[in-house]
Amino acid sequence: MTFYTHNGSSMAERLRIDKYGTTQVNSIRQRSFAPNTGSTNQYYWKIGSVTLNGSEGFILTFCGTGGYSNGQQIAGTTKVVARCSNASTLVGYVTGESHGAHVNIEDVRWKHEGSNVFSIWAKVQHYAQISPFVDFFGGALGGWTPENTSTGSTDVPTDSTAFSEYAYKQIAGVNTIQYTANDTYFLENIRMANTKGIDFSATANSSGSGHNELLDDYESGAWTPTITGSSSSPTFTYASGFPRGRYIKVGNQVTVWYDIAWSGISGGSGTMKVTNLPFATGSWGYHGFGLMSHTVGTNASSATTGKHMHYANASSDFFYTLTAASTNGHTQIAALNSSGHIFGGFTYATLNT
Repeated sequence: MTFYTHNGSSMAERLRIDKYGTTQVNSIRQRSFAPNTGSTNQYYWKIGSVTLNGSEGFILTFCGTGGYSNGQQIAGTTKVVARCSNASTLVGYVTGESHGAHVNIEDVRWKHEGSNVFSIWAKVQHYAQISPFVDFFGGALGGWTPENTSTGSTDVPTDSTAFSEYAYKQIAGVNTIQYTANDTYFLENIRMANTKGIDFSATANSSGSGHNELLDDYESGAWTPTITGSSSSPTFTYASGFPRGRYIKVGNQVTVWYDIAWSGISGGSGTMKVTNLPFATGSWGYHGFGLMSHTVGTNASSATTGKHMHYANASSDFFYTLTAASTNGHTQIAALNSSGHIFGGFTYATLNT
């Protein structure tokens, strides 16, 4: 079935219904159209009414606008999805999208008027578009009666109920995101693409230079700290369960913890290094801060604990330990006794510039 309009000597096809019942149409607009609400900031308007039975429902889509002055206009949509749960109650929610601020529809409410009739109300700001497109589901033969009547008041209409202002995003029946007016809840893991992260560039910068405000990495795990010597490495008999270590990387900052216990040692010489860091230090300079907080089995045990400090060179996978209170000398392999237990922590950066 095809519908045409006649314009002088020509005919133009406007609507077609095929054999499957599919309706094909070039464009749709509201039959009753209210241009905007004018200068009526935050007033409630009655925008229409609908007749529904249980399980019937509707979708209202406000396509449009807010603002009037040049440079202050807003374009977007506000959508209300609702269904009748019984002859006197509606359940539903409100969501919206725009290119800037909200599109000036702040609150949408329903009110049972009796005999399965529900009136719909909206609170709007200046120059808002309040004529929605209306879709029905579940039957809903009662239809939509449009209105555009201002209450002239910012007060909530008596006996009206607000539609919920939260909604869930679902994939395969699983709630993945919940949106509310105040927060966004991620109900499943967030997976960042490589080199992408959270950009904090909207915040003010420090007085320094070379700012990087992209947080693009997080990782935690285990690593195996290994003691080596700058000239030759010793051979250890480790206590059961040792050596062991943990690390956390947040952006370009890495913190490691190490715990090493041994019951025998042979060979090795030179400066002691704790090697096998989970990430190499950055290339820009000397790195890090940390300390060996437990020094049993080393000749560093008699020195002040706070002097057993750690540091690392640029582009390295190891760090040194400074021990001597007077000269800050490096711990040597020869300082390790036949048995011992050391542990501590070290924080450094992977920055290259």
